[in-house]
Amino acid sequence: MLSQESETSWSAEGNRDELLDNFRDFAPWMLNLMRTVDDVRLYKVKDANPLTHYVGGRAVIIGDAAHPMTPFQGQGATQAIEDAEGLRLLLHDNVDANNVFGALQTWDSVRRPRASQVQQNSRHVTDMSAQAQLDRMRLNWTYNGIHAALRNR
Repeated sequence: MLSQESETSWSAEGNRDELLDNFRDFAPWMLNLMRTVDDVRLYKVKDANPLTHYVGGRAVIIGDAAHPMTPFQGQGATQAIEDAEGLRLLLHDNVDANNVFGALQTWDSVRRPRASQVQQNSRHVTDMSAQAQLDRMRLNWTYNGIHAALRNR
């Protein structure tokens, strides 16, 4: 669909005829909607390799800053919510300046492997068979929170 691709830009001009051809089997109402588009733009889908840590001292990165992923599983916002859930449960009233680093390290040791696996699954979902996709999606469906993850380590 790219009429031009730039190595220095996140986007390129698209071609409406190519768009319509690629979606030719879609419902007529959808194709009619696509025909109304005057300016077709294409955007690169980017992610990053998993990080080695999300914690540095008493600072934490979460969400897309920690685990940017492709949109193919719809897990970006979910992983950010899981990050926040884990922090909320581990940073309770008994956490203070003396033990916050340990709590954050515990959080990192649970969240990072899971989020990294979801990140990798999202990257490779288009390369997998339907059954392999379902098998990997179980990781998304069966997460019971950080306390359950800590018990199962």
